[in-house]
Amino acid sequence: MYGAGYVTRSRRNEGYGNGVIFIRAQVREKFGKEAADAIRILYGGSVKPDNARTLMAQPEIDGVLVGGAALDPTGFASIVNF
Repeated sequence: MYGAGYVTRSRRNEGYGNGVIFIRAQVREKFGKEAADAIRILYGGSVKPDNARTLMAQPEIDGVLVGGAALDPTGFASIVNF
């Protein structure tokens, strides 16, 4: 599954938007804890070299989708090799 959110200055310390949490909560509510724990959710909101490590440290995020940041080979490599 794919979850997007805003990584704004006010949420930067949390590292992700409410979208990822919402998706997992919905899966938990509809299909149970086992399904919610098993599903993999990718974060796709404003992934950049300077926040990839913080995003991937969040327990609710299982991976990231990289958009425009992938156009810079050095920056993209730092995201891939976080």
